[in-house]
Amino acid sequence: MLWEIVSTVFILTISVWGSPKCRTRFNAEVVCVAGSDDYILQRGLVSDNNDTVAITLKDCRITDVDIEAFKNVYNLKEIDLSRNKISFLKVGVFDGIPKLSSLRLSKNLLSTLPLGLFDNLPTLQRLDVSDNKINFLKLGIFNNLPQLVRLELANNEFLGNELDPCLFDKNPMIKYLHFSGNNMSEAPDQLLNGIQELSILGLSNCYLTEIPKFATRSNLNTLKKILLQRNQIRRLDDPTTFINMGNLAMLDLFNNTIENLNETVFKPLTKIEVIDLSLNKIEQIPKNMFQNMLSVKSIDLSNNLIKIIPTNAFKSSCLQTLDLSSNRISYLERNFFSTLCCFNKTLSTFYFKNNPFQCACLVEILKDMKKFGIKHDIDENKEHTKCSMTNEVTCMRPDEEIRDVDNDEDKLWSTFGLPHYINSTK
Repeated sequence: MLWEIVSTVFILTISVWGSPKCRTRFNAEVVCVAGSDDYILQRGLVSDNNDTVAITLKDCRITDVDIEAFKNVYNLKEIDLSRNKISFLKVGVFDGIPKLSSLRLSKNLLSTLPLGLFDNLPTLQRLDVSDNKINFLKLGIFNNLPQLVRLELANNEFLGNELDPCLFDKNPMIKYLHFSGNNMSEAPDQLLNGIQELSILGLSNCYLTEIPKFATRSNLNTLKKILLQRNQIRRLDDPTTFINMGNLAMLDLFNNTIENLNETVFKPLTKIEVIDLSLNKIEQIPKNMFQNMLSVKSIDLSNNLIKIIPTNAFKSSCLQTLDLSSNRISYLERNFFSTLCCFNKTLSTFYFKNNPFQCACLVEILKDMKKFGIKHDIDENKEHTKCSMTNEVTCMRPDEEIRDVDNDEDKLWSTFGLPHYINSTK
């Protein structure tokens, strides 16, 4: 008998120790930490307190949520259930909390969102279901979320060609929408037609081979930032691509396979501030590429295959930072900086390391940048800073007399810091 009592006490103790531990902050915020075991969230842990405004159950080893887990928390505005092990949520689990504005379900094991799950959350503004295993989004799942502003769908397993074109027709107020990490290559052109206030669109790592038409519709002229990193976009040769993006401030095309640029493709972007074309396969910059772009502040063309940079490409811009590092540039046009600074008195930073500059050209560039007070990324004192060595002491350009180059392997690459090159600048 005594053994049974002791065993019962021991089991109850283990059970209590295994559940999350919660504390209340400022009489309104409940914050829980994981116990020693997986846990099914039941009524009693965070329920039955109408003073509660926010509940954080992040990383609490929760595997399931009971239908009454949030019973009688009428004033609740925020729930964080991220980083748990939830594979399914029952319809009705979020009923009875009509003031909820933020629901985080990211980094769980959800494979589906059943119709009706969010139907009684009329004030929900932020919904995060990213980093799950959701393989399909049913038409109507977001229909009763008229105030939804931010929707995180990144890193799931659904396919764009299986999305209904009317999926977001009842969500005109969405400003932040992230699809990154899903295959959106064949999503319907009308997918975002119902959205009227979109500001940020995330399409990174979405298997795209071109700028998707659903992202450039006329109703999305409010878009300020579009993220298109890590796709397989190859060409930007259609001058009408960005015709409806007059308010875009940031265009991120990092790590694609872009080879060709139409010289007028960016002209509709009258408010653009940042253009990132780094880690592509661009060989040539059209001579009028960024001309008269009065809002642009930063252009990143690093890690491409560019050999020649036409000064005229940046004429009458307001450029502050230009990154040309890790290309194939051996020289810059004569008076590159004086000409550019004449057009643009705002240039303050120029990155150009890891290019095969002629040594004489490199000396010239460094002198000019010092003259105009432009910051750069070359350390003149480090021995590993190298330049391409020729027999000339002046920078050779195609419009000047071309002289023989010493092809001796031992002389082709020279450490920039060697005394005879430093002395040549004195």
